[in-house]
Amino acid sequence: MKTFSINILLIILLFPFTKGLAFQQNTISIEEKDFILNHKQIDSVEAFLKTKASTSPILAKKAYQIYLERGITNDNNDIVFNSYYYLGDNAYNRGDYINAINYSKFASEIAEITNNETLKLSSYTLNGNSFFAIRYYNNASIQYQKARNAAKKIGNTEDEIASQININNCWVRIDRYKEALQSFEEINKKLTQKEYQGDLYYSNFLSTQIGAGVCSYKLQKYDEAISFYHGGLKLAKRLQLNETISTFHNTLGEVYTAKKEYKIGIQHLDTAKALINENDKVFNQTLYTTNFHLANIYFKKEQFENSLSILEENFKVIDSEEKERQIEKIDEMYDLARQCSEKLHDSKKELYYTKAYNKIKDFRHQDDINTRDQLYNADLIELEEEKDLLLSKNNLYIICLVSIIIILFLVLIYHFQKQKKNKALFDQLQKSTQIITSKKEQVSTKKEFVTDQKANDLFMKLKELEKTSFFLKEDCSLHSTAKLINTNTTYLSKMMNTHRGSSFNEYINELRIKYCREQLNSNSKFRSYTIKAIAGELGYKSVNTFGAAFKKHTGLTHSYYIKQVLSNPATN
Repeated sequence: MKTFSINILLIILLFPFTKGLAFQQNTISIEEKDFILNHKQIDSVEAFLKTKASTSPILAKKAYQIYLERGITNDNNDIVFNSYYYLGDNAYNRGDYINAINYSKFASEIAEITNNETLKLSSYTLNGNSFFAIRYYNNASIQYQKARNAAKKIGNTEDEIASQININNCWVRIDRYKEALQSFEEINKKLTQKEYQGDLYYSNFLSTQIGAGVCSYKLQKYDEAISFYHGGLKLAKRLQLNETISTFHNTLGEVYTAKKEYKIGIQHLDTAKALINENDKVFNQTLYTTNFHLANIYFKKEQFENSLSILEENFKVIDSEEKERQIEKIDEMYDLARQCSEKLHDSKKELYYTKAYNKIKDFRHQDDINTRDQLYNADLIELEEEKDLLLSKNNLYIICLVSIIIILFLVLIYHFQKQKKNKALFDQLQKSTQIITSKKEQVSTKKEFVTDQKANDLFMKLKELEKTSFFLKEDCSLHSTAKLINTNTTYLSKMMNTHRGSSFNEYINELRIKYCREQLNSNSKFRSYTIKAIAGELGYKSVNTFGAAFKKHTGLTHSYYIKQVLSNPATN
């Protein structure tokens, strides 16, 4: 199995279509299941499975799960590996990256047991690609390094290069541009040697030109970036790879924009658009990224109406969260639309695009939280399975039972101590007239005496503004607050950090939580609200965000605090 590079140019795993059995049913029939589980010729079974993979991903998943059952029953590591690997690849292609991670991890374990470097190379790469897809770049880099080491051990120079390209792409994503550029340049030199010019040569070369160009662009080495992009463009044209040609024109347009050579930039971006089949029914995110770069040029040329018009054409098509998730620069698009609206003095649109921008940030943050939760749950399930296996093989039930009793006892002690600590903290909070915050916030309170007159006037305005409860509005932001007190966002943010020792968001959270505590202590109607309703009253879009802010500023969870307020009426 060949590994594939996770970037603009992916090497796709091609499953060979054989003349094995090819059933055309919507489910795995009893006969098919029997064939997968019992047929003696493994090659015929795998030919059937690959045919399923090429025709129906859903049925392929079911078929490989049955095949996995056969491998486990017969203690056949080859079957178990193939099943886990193709289940992982199936999940990856369907965008189910959590299951792809789990399956490829199991495949890696089988490869390690059998000490098969070729299988390690494939499974580590799939695992790395899956982590990369959910933006876990450090985890992805570790898997790619393992894949590179496996390729090196078997003398597979091309896959060794492909794995290094994947590592470099991880570095790019975490802003390690210098290291990535140095590595790309070393790869460029290696690719001139015959031993590196096999099946993956073109892909490795084009990926290297893209990667080196991006790094040079980010390091503001624009001429070097242009040189790399032109090198890749030349080969892409020779190979007649229209999608790749479009990508290089797109990146060239971005570089020329940075150089303020807008005419050349527009030419490249128009060429990129011309190569994209706009009539294709498939949602093509490259087209909308190209439009964004064009809109950015018009903005820099102060043609704000043209810029906004291009962006709004994008938004007509990008009309769902599902599509928004596919556009990497969607947040930048909304932010640019907001800036255009501001320049055109269209406050209604400015507010609309500000909300859209904040919404994108919120659901991306929630996606990250959900992903972490799923990975955590998967780890828990795996730990439970390992524990069960250990018990069945070693008959350690008694030891395990004793261990559980000890753990429960320790948990009870911990719970009791924590409850005692929380009660003491609650009592202290109720006696205090101010919310107890972190040491950093306490220090910042001491800094509120400001000698600079301009800053002092600013904070006086803020104090007056606090009386209006502006901080309870859902769209409360640095930008909107700066407007209310007639200043700019840069100065307001600087004054917060310099004289108050905290960010604007920390300031808003402090006001909201203080208000929340006051209402809980004095307003019986407020105490009857659900957690979600309380969060909404305070201006939070997410219960999780409210919970984190409450915990930070009080040291207690909101549910515990409310429970204590309700059970201690004398303190209200």
